Amino acid sequence: MNKALVLVGLVVFLNLGCEQKRTLASFSDEELEKVSFKIGTALTQNKPEILSALIGLSHLKDSCVRLAKTKGYSDYQLESIGLENPKVLNDGLRTTLNWLCYYSSIDGRVTLTSKELEKDSYRLTFVYTHPSSIFEVLEFKLITNGYQLFIGDIDLVHRNMPLSKMAFQSITSPGYFELLSELAKNLEKAYNEASMNRWERAEYFYNRVPEEFLFEPLLADYSIASTSLIDPDMTLKVFNELIVSCDNEKSKLYWRLRKEIYFNENDSLQILAHQLENLIGKNSITKIISEKLDGN
Repeated sequence: MNKALVLVGLVVFLNLGCEQKRTLASFSDEELEKVSFKIGTALTQNKPEILSALIGLSHLKDSCVRLAKTKGYSDYQLESIGLENPKVLNDGLRTTLNWLCYYSSIDGRVTLTSKELEKDSYRLTFVYTHPSSIFEVLEFKLITNGYQLFIGDIDLVHRNMPLSKMAFQSITSPGYFELLSELAKNLEKAYNEASMNRWERAEYFYNRVPEEFLFEPLLADYSIASTSLIDPDMTLKVFNELIVSCDNEKSKLYWRLRKEIYFNENDSLQILAHQLENLIGKNSITKIISEKLDGN
């Protein structure tokens, strides 16, 4: 009897220990819906802690390490900057997620536009409206450890920047995002002063921003707004530099579309909108643009 119980217990233990890992394709629509709902809640309600709980930190760390090595970092340098330290990565991640969820929640209109199974991940694409930029695009890469789904990375399409790169930047260049924040404040002050025809003060704040930062995607909305008032002839260059600097087709299309909207080149507007929708999922982009144009 005892031997039989031991044998049954051993079989159960082996079955549990050898539980077969799941593939991405085995996750149901309902399971994907739960994750996408949590992501949508975080983006709409400014709750970065929800995204933080969903992120696969080890995968993100591996992405950061690969990025560092492509930039020539040695193992010694990786150790010295603390990239292998979860606390360091978490600190860099927290800054980025706080920024991301704050901006996505301003307008409160966040929509899942597509859900696509790729070779090693599920890609969930979200579009949200924004007062100054009309709309912005985020792509979430869902991965699995064989048991549950995690966020492996987030591509900020409108910023030409994946989350792993932003986290890496915040770790390897301490103070970089604080610098961008200060430059954004200067551009915002320049815009406000120009709006009130206080041109000398407007130019003072505008000139505190080095020219190369006018083409930084993370500052683009501030840059375009202030440049259009203070140095209108420079605005076309800002858009062109943004387009050239993008290293993926979705980001290039996004800024080409924003350029067409700004300069009222409506002949090619719908073509570009449909091209972008074909890449990120059909949804409300053309509707958002139509509303914007009708509002003008």
